[in-house]
Amino acid sequence: MGIREVLQTEIWSKETSRKILARIWKAFRVVGIGVGVVLAGFFLFAFSWAHWLTASERSKGRMALVQVDELQNFVGASDEEFDSRLTLAKLKIQEASFAAATGKDTQVADLLYIYMEGIQNLRFEKKMHERWKSPHDYVPSKELQESAEKNEELERDEIKTLKGMLHESLDK
Repeated sequence: MGIREVLQTEIWSKETSRKILARIWKAFRVVGIGVGVVLAGFFLFAFSWAHWLTASERSKGRMALVQVDELQNFVGASDEEFDSRLTLAKLKIQEASFAAATGKDTQVADLLYIYMEGIQNLRFEKKMHERWKSPHDYVPSKELQESAEKNEELERDEIKTLKGMLHESLDK
């Protein structure tokens, strides 16, 4: 008997091949189910990370949004009044930022900060316009004034958009 015949009849038969393939198939099924469960868990985690706003962030974000909305009413107020409201708004935004636990929470905290900065920039631009209009300062060119007015309009539109996005996220 040659080696081939010995292997074929004594060591490696069809039954042995079936047993080995059955064990491999069983292992693949177990591993496949495990990988599927891990992938499903990962996608569930990623989805909730991107779309879930936690209750603590929602409440802290609402409080911060109220402060920033009130800050918008003080754009023409005195520097002391505006600065005290600005400090309070920054504190509330910082609390909202510390409460952030998911990606959506962080996004809301960042949008609150950008919203506050937009209002602060709007106030700065308004003060600059007032300085331009005063008689003892230089008078800007007509093109510069038109450019500043366009910029202010665009910034107001950006602030309205941010405000709408924040209210939509936090008022659900």
